[in-house]
Amino acid sequence: MSEKNGDDLIVIGRKGMRTICFGDPKDPNVKKKKLDIIEVSNQLTAIDCEYRDEATGKVPRERIALYNNACWDFVKILFEDPSLSMAEALEFVKTVFETSKELQRFFAIKSALAEPSSPESSTRLVLSE
Repeated sequence: MSEKNGDDLIVIGRKGMRTICFGDPKDPNVKKKKLDIIEVSNQLTAIDCEYRDEATGKVPRERIALYNNACWDFVKILFEDPSLSMAEALEFVKTVFETSKELQRFFAIKSALAEPSSPESSTRLVLSE
């Protein structure tokens, strides 16, 4: 309940929404795009999984160029801007992953079953013959 007015209202914020631009945000010619960072992070994670070695957790050297190009293509399509440089695209990818990680605490579901409230069970079962 809201402490202010007693309404049964849950207000959901826009924590995962971010406005992105490449260039000076004060420049009226610079296009801005509002994105759901979690959704974009999920899409980039799918790309990442295609190239990352599961055993080592790294993108193998021989696949780095392919990985970078896949990310670059994704960002150019996302922003509908084929003129974006690879450096801009990879900076965007890095920023998305970092921002997504910062937002995890807002979106992680804490289950009551995840951790017991005490180390021992409060219920005891006694069997008699």
